[in-house]
Amino acid sequence: MSGFLRRRTILRGIGATALSVTAGRAKVADGLKVGVLTDLSGPSRLHGQRQFQGIEAAAERARVTLVVRDTRGGGGGGDLAVAGHGARELVGEGVAAIVGTSSGRTAAPVLELASQAGIPLIMPFAGVDQAVPQHFAFRSGPTADQVMQTMADDLARTGHRTVAIITSTSSNEDERLRVLTLQLGQAGPAVAAVVRYQEPLTDFITPITAAVSAKPDALIFWGMPPNNGIAAHEARGIGWTGSLYFGSAAATPLFLDGAGPAAEGVRVIGHWAMSAREAPRTLSNYNEMIAFVRQFEQTRGPIGAFACYGADAVTLIHRAARDGHDPAAIRTALENTVHQGVTGSYRFSPDHHSGLSDDSLVVLTVTNGAWTLAP
Repeated sequence: MSGFLRRRTILRGIGATALSVTAGRAKVADGLKVGVLTDLSGPSRLHGQRQFQGIEAAAERARVTLVVRDTRGGGGGGDLAVAGHGARELVGEGVAAIVGTSSGRTAAPVLELASQAGIPLIMPFAGVDQAVPQHFAFRSGPTADQVMQTMADDLARTGHRTVAIITSTSSNEDERLRVLTLQLGQAGPAVAAVVRYQEPLTDFITPITAAVSAKPDALIFWGMPPNNGIAAHEARGIGWTGSLYFGSAAATPLFLDGAGPAAEGVRVIGHWAMSAREAPRTLSNYNEMIAFVRQFEQTRGPIGAFACYGADAVTLIHRAARDGHDPAAIRTALENTVHQGVTGSYRFSPDHHSGLSDDSLVVLTVTNGAWTLAP
């Protein structure tokens, strides 16, 4: 069995219990203990497991001890309770910092607790800027503004005049939808329709048909895997031949698995690691990105955006803890960090806790089943 398949089998058996992982074969060099909150079971488990593989890979390189709690993702109120309970347990375990959660849907109670406990939290997902007001909260993924501006600019550049947006009714998506609509308005394309669907949903033909009926030039689907892959497959299945756009949650091998041949030609907001062979050597993070991607793909399989966000979160914490493991000192160090990561270039400050640079994002497409830079 390959390393990738073996790890997937192990992770599927974790369930909802606590997991402590001492990364690396040797004793942890500096005793740094990092808490992790991610979806290892539940509807979002495949996404969370892939994200955890990036976290684990970076921890192995840095010899960091991970203390893991399963947030059982899916988006309901129960998930919020589980995430909050897991965060409280991690604080009780005495972790120096926390990486989590798998998505913005379970982040709220963790943000509040991290702020109250004075423990740095790095969120390894794309999210809305307003979600990071807390003194101890940081982000290793892009902001929603960055993702949506990149998407809106590409829609305008490629001549799309109208779009239809398909997204869930989750309250977490309300602010994201507002930001996307604003960015589209500034870039030029008009919003012909917004179609909301209620989760859980595994058949997207009805919302897709409603969006197509508005006769847009492009469809934008906002959702997590496996939903985004299913949506691509069903959009092509009903005969939609126009452009299909997806956010960074689709920049994963899980999307390719779900969409199959329908993935060809889609446009997804990602970063250079997804198509590392095309990356220019002039990138400031080129060496770090190439080294990580090669090692990851040899042992765990194809890379994904959220695995990179998770890896960068661990590396950022390890870097900030070089002079000690006091959480307040780690927070101060993070606020003064400039780092070349797997995802891109980071520059944090006391007033800017979402440090990924705008030019770290690129528009990807799928050609012959593989990620490539979009024309």
